Amino acid sequence: MVDYEAIGRRIAEQRKYFHKVSQEKMAEDLGMYQADISNLEKAKKGSGITDLSRLDLIAEYFDMPLESLLFGKKDGMMEKYYGDKLKLEYAGKRKKIPKNHK
Repeated sequence: MVDYEAIGRRIAEQRKYFHKVSQEKMAEDLGMYQADISNLEKAKKGSGITDLSRLDLIAEYFDMPLESLLFGKKDGMMEKYYGDKLKLEYAGKRKKIPKNHK
């Protein structure tokens, strides 16, 4: 079962803390309205939170895999994006990915 509220929280977290953009700026960049972003973050019915093409657009905007936006986890690791720096948390330990890693 998909946790739409968790997806909304991940959208808000990415926008506010990692990319530091307002709802207004994000909406403008994506061709949406500010209310659309607000409703997505709150996982309101009718907001498009179940629309994979809309979520894929948001994942692209944050430069992250759709899977991470949907589920927040991959292979036992929690992925967090800090701008263009990726840090992985595993068993409570943080590991930095070298800049030249692809």
